[in-house]
Amino acid sequence: ELEKTSRDLLDPTAKHQPHSQTEVMKKPLFEMIPDKLVLEPYQSQTITLKGFSPNPQVVNERLLCHALIGKNPHKERIMTVDVHAQFISPLLEFSTLNVTFSVHQPCGSKLTQHKEVVHVKNVSPLPVTALFSCTHPFSLATDKSSIPQMELRLLEGEEFDITVCYDATYCIDKCSRVEESQLTVSYKEHPHKDKISLRSEVHFPNLSFETMEVDFGCILNDTETTKQLTM
Repeated sequence: ELEKTSRDLLDPTAKHQPHSQTEVMKKPLFEMIPDKLVLEPYQSQTITLKGFSPNPQVVNERLLCHALIGKNPHKERIMTVDVHAQFISPLLEFSTLNVTFSVHQPCGSKLTQHKEVVHVKNVSPLPVTALFSCTHPFSLATDKSSIPQMELRLLEGEEFDITVCYDATYCIDKCSRVEESQLTVSYKEHPHKDKISLRSEVHFPNLSFETMEVDFGCILNDTETTKQLTM
């Protein structure tokens, strides 16, 4: 029977400290699948070493392999494996983190869709798969249509232009408005998320009134009263 029994985590920043201070026991980030197996004579087995870190960091771990050989009831250490890994956050560089649409609609003009471009670059040393998503009236433009979300894979140093759309055609009430939302960027390889602020300002030739109700109260017969209203 072959069994992985323990792991030692070594602190790489403490090379010149006494041995008792260098070995810092922490929660291991790597696991072996399967972590226990039986090998018959001349038999082999593939073992998967899986690691996960919630934060970017350099990790050094030591895997100790123990075995029960023959009829010996005591475990023997037969292998020691040092594992080194550098966990890196997926990093995309954006030309802007704020996208603003300013739409001015004169009388009789046709409502249209408006577009702004965000330049994206992968500045991490690893390929990155990112999912861009937003909600109506904002969307992402493709060659054929506009969609609410888009998956994009960028190699190291690769660049791409994301076209963000604002659909002003739904403003059929012709009322001026300001809307705010976010373009969310999530990553397939990592739980980190980025957000780009989206803002739209639609201006129609509108009038605004100080109040929508004028109450004159009680008025004597054959008299006249006036009230001022700011428009």
